[in-house]
Amino acid sequence: MAEQESKQSDSNKTQPTSPKKGSNNKLIIIIVVVVVIVGVLGVGSFAASRFFTEKTAEKAIEQAAGSKVDISDGGDKVTIETDEGKATIGKNEVPDSFPSDIAVYSGAEITATSETATGTMISLITSDSVAKVFDFYKSDLASNGWAQTAATTYAETATVTAEKGGQMASVIIGTDTADNKTTIFISVGDL
Repeated sequence: MAEQESKQSDSNKTQPTSPKKGSNNKLIIIIVVVVVIVGVLGVGSFAASRFFTEKTAEKAIEQAAGSKVDISDGGDKVTIETDEGKATIGKNEVPDSFPSDIAVYSGAEITATSETATGTMISLITSDSVAKVFDFYKSDLASNGWAQTAATTYAETATVTAEKGGQMASVIIGTDTADNKTTIFISVGDL
């Protein structure tokens, strides 16, 4: 009888109840879904904000310039297209229309490019001196068959112009006093 009482008292003891598995799974699923939605909305709102900012800037420039404008790469690159051609400002690659017989200064960073129906322009920046870049382009143009028409220096500026096959190349080299770098502007167009 003592055994029966012991069994009855054991069965009368309150056993801890385990949580219902279905309700915990639902709670976990709800938390995961909320976290995912918040994450997507955060990334989505950043992307949407960036997209709308770029589009607003494009429209403002288009209205002012009367030309098609595309801002891309997170605002690092602006392209303006007109009937006369396309200009791109930002870190770019050398345009396909740029003559292969004019060197892009080694180690220089391209800061802007422009292509029109009559010519191409690239802008570069380097830490080399104006004199070094000037000597390089005088030599490079001559060695590639460009006939030098002028070479001038004045203070911290130098210019080389040359002609070849109905085109004129102009290389303008100067010092950017803001950061003590050398800027190089190369334009090539029809004579």
